[in-house]
Amino acid sequence: MIYLIIASVLLVVSYVGITIWGLKGLPDSISAMVYVLPRQGQWAWIVWMWVASLCVCIPLIGAMPDAWRFLGFITLACLMLCGAMPISSSTTNKKWHDWLGIAGGILSHVCVAFVSPWWLTAWMLWPFLMGSTIIQPEGGDMRRLFKGKGVFVSEMICFLVLTGALVECFMFNN
Repeated sequence: MIYLIIASVLLVVSYVGITIWGLKGLPDSISAMVYVLPRQGQWAWIVWMWVASLCVCIPLIGAMPDAWRFLGFITLACLMLCGAMPISSSTTNKKWHDWLGIAGGILSHVCVAFVSPWWLTAWMLWPFLMGSTIIQPEGGDMRRLFKGKGVFVSEMICFLVLTGALVECFMFNN
């Protein structure tokens, strides 16, 4: 299971890194990264999202207590459906995409509460990172980096919390 988690981390870090390098800054969200690709190649974002989600959610399902494994499966379903929808410009699809992404994030954290709840404290990073956009003077490095990037920062912390809890579960608790 740890190999799947490592594969997911490598997939996410590599594509996010390439996107940051290409944009010369942070994207607005994981979903917005699809628009870095040319239109005919945007299907690759969907495949990336699906593979990264499978690689992290299969171990998540395995880490859950037997009676609660369905939550890991529902998390996976939300992320897979979310990944299938961002390319469409339809308002209905965008709403479904957003709701499924939010549901996947929340459900993943409900699962983390079962697997290793102390990882939820990593959310203390969010007010520090996003607060820097308020307290830094205009033009400050942190302000320039994180201003308007709250969704992306939230998604990255969500991924950190989930993968951190799973690594702890499979490497240190077995």
